[in-house]
Amino acid sequence: MALTFTSRNKKEKKRILTETRNNFYLSFFDNVSPQEYAEKEVNGFWIVKQWNPELQQPQCALYSPETFQRYKVDATASAVSLDLGFSNNRQTAPDSETS
Repeated sequence: MALTFTSRNKKEKKRILTETRNNFYLSFFDNVSPQEYAEKEVNGFWIVKQWNPELQQPQCALYSPETFQRYKVDATASAVSLDLGFSNNRQTAPDSETS
């Protein structure tokens, strides 16, 4: 008799796999509080840990060296655009004085 997976079993299997993977990645961050952002290089790859407010728990992502570099460039560009007053790729104009 063949064992078949129902969609519920597949979802549960995926949830367990995701949780196990995330816990493994978190094991690389010993002295970091759960809500603290952190990055760690492991054998040339980068693990990034950040707090997920929706799930109320830390989440990790694994990046190759190339994708990590793009991630850092994108994050820096986003931070700079926020500092310059850009929002959703549109500049917010300061209140202009009428003469």
